[in-house]
Amino acid sequence: TPTLHYAPTQNWEHKQMMAALDARMAQACTNAKDAGYIVYTVILTSGSDIDWTAPKNLMKSCASSADRAYAPANSSELKPVFEAIAKSIRRIHLAE
Repeated sequence: TPTLHYAPTQNWEHKQMMAALDARMAQACTNAKDAGYIVYTVILTSGSDIDWTAPKNLMKSCASSADRAYAPANSSELKPVFEAIAKSIRRIHLAE
């Protein structure tokens, strides 16, 4: 399970807490997908002082597929992301 690293000066307890939260999120994602839900994820990755690799990977693995994981770099990209998700959901609904 990937560990989220939000700041370079974290102590050991914080890292353990983040690892536990990551594991719970991963399990929740697995449970939702196993129950037949389609999972979309969105992570807003702003802030150059943060290593976003692990959080992005966690969100990507949570999504039902790579094309359902979004990582806009700034808030101005959120509207198109949610429009794409809405379009995808409409397509799924119409196909059923």
